[in-house]
This record gives sequence, C-alpha cells and structure tokens, in this order.
Amino acid sequence: MVYDSIMDNCTVFTPEKQLYDEAMQTYLKYDGTLSLTDTVSLELMKIFNIHESFDSDLRESHEYTKGGLNVFRQ
Repeated sequence: MVYDSIMDNCTVFTPEKQLYDEAMQTYLKYDGTLSLTDTVSLELMKIFNIHESFDSDLRESHEYTKGGLNVFRQ
C-alpha cells in the first residue's frame, strides 16, 4: 500500500503547538500571502537546516530567499 511505503521510506513529522505558534507569526507577518501550510514548511525548513525548495509560493517570502533559501523555478 502507498501508506506503508511512505511510512517505511519517509520521515513523517507531526507538528506540535510551538511549531504552529511560530508558523502563525510568520503567516501574520506576510499578511496571508503564504498559506499556513507554507509557513509551517518554512519553520520546519529552519529547524532541519534546509535551504532549498521547489515551492513557487515561497518566492514571495523575501526574508527567506534573502536569508539563503534557494527556491528553484520549475
């Protein structure tokens, strides 16, 4: 099954309240131009020291692109 394959081969991260609190601050900072899902992803990228993304929505996040996040064009 697809679920079993994902669970066997991927790291599944379940966010806690603190992560949502931080993501909400980022969400508010960008006045809703990024979704809450995008801002949770950005916070996780900070935690895991990830500097690359294929997500075109993140191009709007100038703080992150200037701070070293490389957003690839598709």
